[in-house]
Amino acid sequence: MLKKTIGITFDNGAAHVRVWVPEAAEVAIKLAKTGEVFPLNQQPRGYWGLETEKIQRGDRYYIVIDGDRELPDPASVSQPDGVHGASQALRLDFA
Repeated sequence: MLKKTIGITFDNGAAHVRVWVPEAAEVAIKLAKTGEVFPLNQQPRGYWGLETEKIQRGDRYYIVIDGDRELPDPASVSQPDGVHGASQALRLDFA
């Protein structure tokens, strides 16, 4: 089975966030609807990650880089408001 390893994926009710931003000092996910911000943890080789049950399927979000740059997720499979709008967290099942 294929498995997506970057962006937001879901497993057993938890959202797994993994993004590649090698030059950032801090990275977070911001929910578009509530404005709630979730800081990501720095990982090796420029990746940042988080596991949380607070991000749900269908939530729209931005990646926040260094506290002020809100950007869509380049690994997102859903951009319902266009390429410059919020990304949408979806669960994909590959066969």
